[in-house]
Amino acid sequence: MELEVEYETELALSETTDNSAALTEWDGYEADVTLTRTLAAGSWNTFAAPFSTVIPDGWTVKELSSASFADGTLTLNFANAANIEAGKPYLVKVAANTDLSTAPFTGAIVSKDAVTIPTDYADFIPTLGKTTIDGVAADDVLFVAAGNTLKNPSTIPTDMKGFRAYFLLKNVPTEARGFALNLGDESTGIESLTASPMGEGSIYTLDGRRIGKAAQKGVYIQNGKKVIIK
Repeated sequence: MELEVEYETELALSETTDNSAALTEWDGYEADVTLTRTLAAGSWNTFAAPFSTVIPDGWTVKELSSASFADGTLTLNFANAANIEAGKPYLVKVAANTDLSTAPFTGAIVSKDAVTIPTDYADFIPTLGKTTIDGVAADDVLFVAAGNTLKNPSTIPTDMKGFRAYFLLKNVPTEARGFALNLGDESTGIESLTASPMGEGSIYTLDGRRIGKAAQKGVYIQNGKKVIIK
């Protein structure tokens, strides 16, 4: 007598849970995946998924392509994405509020790997589950918030929900006064997120690294001027 073995084919992942164990178990396997994440219409959402998929109808998806610095503003440039790749972070705009827990991504090949997109001035870092951001200065972390604005967390460490992404600044020029995202030319014209000012109290080392505070004696840059910590 031959026994029939049923295999689980559905995988539900939560934005408020550390999904690393489940993703490791399912890595490389096919599943119908649901995500407890809602994409809000009317503004840009950061998004990352632990599988590859074609771009769903009604979605506009942008991927980070390069960075530039001019006139005191550090700009990250985005281009239209051809599809959504496993583990990569994106900016997404949807035509209507979209609850990803109600419709599975069928036949998805699950991947446990998060893929950071680097540039000379900032990294775009995905979260595939609840993530604690620690070990960096709050001024160096930027979230895309409601109303197409860029904001720093109020404190570090801070928790971030899954299936999202954040920017981690690095090698920021000492003369930088703002940060912006260039989303390119769309049918509605050129859109860009509201520029986020660099904190006037930010402190930099002489080689241009921004630090939360001066922990050692030495010469630093603050508000564009040299400061000596004795």
